[in-house]
Amino acid sequence: VSGDVGASWLGRSEAEHVQYVLDATVEIHGEEVRALYTGNYNRRCWQLDPLAVGAWGSPTVGQHQLWIPEYHKTHSNLIFVGEHTSITHAWVSSALESGIRGGVQLLLELGLVDEARATVDKWMARWIDVVIKAFGSLGRGNGETLRV
Repeated sequence: VSGDVGASWLGRSEAEHVQYVLDATVEIHGEEVRALYTGNYNRRCWQLDPLAVGAWGSPTVGQHQLWIPEYHKTHSNLIFVGEHTSITHAWVSSALESGIRGGVQLLLELGLVDEARATVDKWMARWIDVVIKAFGSLGRGNGETLRV
């Protein structure tokens, strides 16, 4: 856990934290979990790890809406990329996507529209091609199928 929620656990003991996780797991999976619990655990407090501080974006409510539009603009010849500039922050795929977006943004700034289009065609939303090749369609989740 990170961010404000993670910070709220800094004042709790390790035993309290472990008990909370066990109780939450029991709430989800039932009382039989207690019999399966061996007592072995590995608690990781990211808030206290100096190598993890600031390792990924953890925006609070409203911050995406405030910052994402600015991240996607060029400021004094500076283009921001990184997982924190993506709606799906904190993922490696978000960092990769933002790098492609930044490259496309630079190509467009330079007037290289065809190159930007080719980059998007090659690198963005490639999973759609994989799904279509594998299944011949893209399911919509409501029983309908989008045929391409």
